[in-house]
Amino acid sequence: MESSSSLQYEKEVLCNLGPCSNLVRCYGDEITMNKSGEQIYNVVFEYCCGSSLRDHIIKFGRNGLPEPIVRKYTRDIVHGLCYMHCNARYIHGDIKPRNILLSPSDHKGGCLVAKLASFGLARKLTPEVLCDEEISGSGSYIAPELAKDGYLDWPADIWALGCVVLEMLTGKPAWSFESAYNYLMDCNQEIPEIPSKISSAGRDFVKRCLIRSPYKRRPTWLLVKHPFVAE
Repeated sequence: MESSSSLQYEKEVLCNLGPCSNLVRCYGDEITMNKSGEQIYNVVFEYCCGSSLRDHIIKFGRNGLPEPIVRKYTRDIVHGLCYMHCNARYIHGDIKPRNILLSPSDHKGGCLVAKLASFGLARKLTPEVLCDEEISGSGSYIAPELAKDGYLDWPADIWALGCVVLEMLTGKPAWSFESAYNYLMDCNQEIPEIPSKISSAGRDFVKRCLIRSPYKRRPTWLLVKHPFVAE
């Protein structure tokens, strides 16, 4: 119980977010007692038996996921982010393949559904959110403005989304830690090469996410209409 503050915060965030088919559900919390008489804080989350998107990428190997599957997962992620940004007014703050879980669809014969998870770094959207070291994002998925200036707003989620989509398409992270650092420090660095095998819609989607200037990136309410993810 003494070390449960981050878990309690994540539960609070999910309660504030409310139900969304592309967010992992929280069914509540409880306090139990172990044999030593210590209080244990528990949160009951939805079980996503498809594992994480990261595991799925590793399973498919260096050629990346088939583009139709990437389109489907990207659509799910964008809808989840759109709900967070526009309906609930939250920033996720740590979008990466490990924090996206896969769960079977409710429809018979349906494919896996991608759901956002791990809301410990989520923050309420305000006119300006300055973050500290504790919410600085994750390695090669961190946006330039977040890494350099500690500025966290919805465009940071869009940058990370672009990195995740490119990783799904290629089977490898968009940036190594070294190349990510070089990009953040050098304004003249280009975005990672996007393979020619990827459709023009896919290339355009990634480019609209990986724009160095945060407010030139497409917001989620426009990305849901992009040809790459539009149904």
